[in-house]
Amino acid sequence: MIIYFSGTGNSRYVAEGLSQILDDKLVSASDLMKVKDKETFNSEKPFVFVGPVYAWRLPKVFRKFIRESIFLGPRNAYVVVTCGLSPADTYGSIKADLKRVGLNVKGFSYIKMPANYIAMYNPPNKEKSKEIVKNGHNKVIEIGEKIKNGESFIDSPSNAKSKFLSIFAYQFSNLMFRSKKFKVSEDCVGCGSCALLCPFESIQIINNKPSWNGKCTHCMACISVCPTQAIDYGEKTKGRNRYFLKDKF
Repeated sequence: MIIYFSGTGNSRYVAEGLSQILDDKLVSASDLMKVKDKETFNSEKPFVFVGPVYAWRLPKVFRKFIRESIFLGPRNAYVVVTCGLSPADTYGSIKADLKRVGLNVKGFSYIKMPANYIAMYNPPNKEKSKEIVKNGHNKVIEIGEKIKNGESFIDSPSNAKSKFLSIFAYQFSNLMFRSKKFKVSEDCVGCGSCALLCPFESIQIINNKPSWNGKCTHCMACISVCPTQAIDYGEKTKGRNRYFLKDKF
């Protein structure tokens, strides 16, 4: 069973690829979070968790969902994360999370995909993004074959420095990940795409305009999916590239 969390499509794309290669069920944790806080999963094959790196670890909401869920079946699991640069100490933190629910990490790897945290930097343009996704596609196949063959692998570049920075960045994100700076311009057409995609149900459509309720995981899906580029995060995101991966694997 492949369980994934995705904001702007990178991890969804990877999870779809692994599902095809492994001929295994695909489950969106983002969708389940909107219904309940925890779930019971039963799988005959090893669990595979796929998610993006936020502040050098998996998103808080995804980690919480994993820690509070029940997993029945094989005790070995695989973790594949997507990131723009490095997963830092993502392996160490998710290893501890899975241990709490009785799972052992048999394999961990990361796939570089287009960086999309538009609140901090400018995502790559369309041409560069296509090139990165193509390289990522090939690595999905490589990792999928390893999982299919039951191989053990830990592909993590973590060191003492990255572990320290990961802890600092993750704690700082508690203060940084807020929705109060999101704003919408008159270009908004009230389509509701942002609210529909938000994994945290942080957005409500009021008088045909999105309104943020304070909860946010900073996945940037709302900004990236807006068809008229009507959403910005303060002044930082104005004029920056929007990145949202709609392609199927």
